Amino acid sequence: MAALIEETTKSLQRIQTFDVATLARRSELGVDLNFSDAELPAKQVIELFQQIPIEHLVTFPANWQQQLKNAADSFFSILDSTMKFKANIDNAVGQRASLLAQFDSSYQDNFIQLNPMISYVSSRQKDYGALEREARAKIQQASDRADELANTLASHEQEAKRILDEVKKVAAEQGVSQQAVYFQSESAGHQTEADKWQYWTIYVGIALIAYAALSVFIHKIPFLLPTSNYDSIQLAVSKALVFAVFAYFLILCARNFLSHKHNSIINKHRQNALLTFKSLADAADSKENRDVVLTYAAACIFAPQETGYAKGSHQSNSGSVIETIPRVLSSSQNPH
Repeated sequence: MAALIEETTKSLQRIQTFDVATLARRSELGVDLNFSDAELPAKQVIELFQQIPIEHLVTFPANWQQQLKNAADSFFSILDSTMKFKANIDNAVGQRASLLAQFDSSYQDNFIQLNPMISYVSSRQKDYGALEREARAKIQQASDRADELANTLASHEQEAKRILDEVKKVAAEQGVSQQAVYFQSESAGHQTEADKWQYWTIYVGIALIAYAALSVFIHKIPFLLPTSNYDSIQLAVSKALVFAVFAYFLILCARNFLSHKHNSIINKHRQNALLTFKSLADAADSKENRDVVLTYAAACIFAPQETGYAKGSHQSNSGSVIETIPRVLSSSQNPH
C-alpha cells in the first residue's frame, strides 16, 4: 500500500510539474512539424491532474490510486513521446499527426477517469465550519455597517433640517429681492436714454453757440447786407427766429435728458429698497416696527422722490395708499 502511494505520488508530481511551454519545440522542429497545436489540450489535461492535491492520495482507495497512476503514466507517455520526436524519422508527418490526435482525445478520457476523484477532493477541501464562520462574519459586518449608516443618517438629519431652513430663508428673500430686477432693468433703460439725450444736448448747445457767434457777423455778408430799414428788421427777425428754434431744441433735449436721468435714479432707489427690505424687516423686533419698515420701504418704492434734477414738491394721495400697504400685507399673511 505504501509502495503504491509512493509510485502514484511520483507519477502525479511528474504530470503536475510538467512545463507545457517546452512542448512545442518550434525552433527545433520548424514550422511544419512543431507541436504548438498540442499546447492547449496538454495544458487542459495537466490542469485536471493539478486539481488532485498530493496530500489527499492517502485517503484514496487502492483501486483509485492505481487508476490515477495509470492515467498519469499514460498521459506522460504521450508527453515523453512528443519530447523525443525527431524531424528526421521515418513518416514524421504521420507520427506527428498521431500524437496530436492522442492529445485531442486525452482530455475526455482523463476527465471521465479523474472526475470522481476531483469531486471527492473538492468535498474534503470544503471547510463548512469555516464557511459558517465566514457567513457570520459577513452578517456582522453588514450589521455594523447598517448601524454606522443609521448613525450617519441621524447625524445628518439635523444638518439637513438646517440646510432646509436656510434654503427656505433664501427662497423667501429671493421672493422679495428678485422683484428688484424689474426696477434694475428700468433704471438701466432710462440711463441709456439719458446718455443719448445728454449727447444731443451737448451737440445742440454747441450748434447754438456757433450760430450766436456767426450771427454777429452775418450782416456783413454782401448778399445779406441790409440796404433799408425793412431789410434790417427782416434780418433781425430771421436771426431771432433761428436762435429761438435752436434754443427750443436745446431746452427739449435738456428736458428729455433730465427726465430719463430722474427716472433712472428713481428706479435705482426702488431696486435698493427691495434688495434691503428683507434684512431690515428681519431686524425688526416687533410687528409694529416691522410695519414701520414696510411703510418706509413702500414709500421709497411708490412715492415720488426728489433727485436734484426735477424740482418741486409732489402732492398726491399716495401717502394714504402707502400707509395702507402694511395693513393689507399683514392681513394677507395672518388670515383669520
